[in-house]
Amino acid sequence: MKFKVLTLVLVVALLAVLAFSVSAQDMPTPQVNVGDQLILGGFVTIDSVYSEGPGFVVIHRASDGGVVGNAAVAPGWTNNLRVSIDTTMAEAQMSGMLHLDDGEVGTYEFGTVEGADAPVSVGDAIVNTLFNAQVLDAADQVADGSVTIKAVAVPVDTWVVVHSTADEGFTFGGVLGQTLVPAGTATDVTVELSGDITSAVWPMLHVDDGAAGTYEFGTVEGADAPVVMNGEVASFPIWTVPHLRVKDQIVT
Repeated sequence: MKFKVLTLVLVVALLAVLAFSVSAQDMPTPQVNVGDQLILGGFVTIDSVYSEGPGFVVIHRASDGGVVGNAAVAPGWTNNLRVSIDTTMAEAQMSGMLHLDDGEVGTYEFGTVEGADAPVSVGDAIVNTLFNAQVLDAADQVADGSVTIKAVAVPVDTWVVVHSTADEGFTFGGVLGQTLVPAGTATDVTVELSGDITSAVWPMLHVDDGAAGTYEFGTVEGADAPVVMNGEVASFPIWTVPHLRVKDQIVT
């Protein structure tokens, strides 16, 4: 009888050890998953992040580690996280880094409060994922012969082209003007316009891959085509006349 009881205890203990082992193997490690992307406006999209505790996903410049933006995350998995960024500080290569939130909850304090909100490491490696980006940011404005593009970040020399609106505002039309920006980050880019300026215009990135410094899209086959990433054209409309933007909402 004692032998049977001892055997049962050993079996239960062995099953508990195996269950713990399997559970430990199934536990994900802290991670930030982010792909190359167009940034049209003011946020980076993180595909998924796993944090063991409260934390932050921080967007850093690849060149010098400068902080471009951050967003708090809860313990566990977070999917399709939008991280608001300062596009004027963005670069064509950045990273998503996981930091602890162990200071004032919800306030990113790394670098300002000693010991707070340090980067998360797995082994000897900081959880930090590089990604490539092309950035185009512009706001609604009155177009008095020109428009100003808030920020552009591109890996190669690129044209900022402003198109008119076509098809009752649903897509872009002809070219109103263009300005060449060098590889890197540019802010407050002025694009002079000519022709009939529509009530909305479409800033668009075009690569300068024909004769350097000469805009040839539409005149030289294959030259200076629009930038496309993940099937998306690097363009969006902005208003040039007074207007109201209203979002669908619940009214109570």
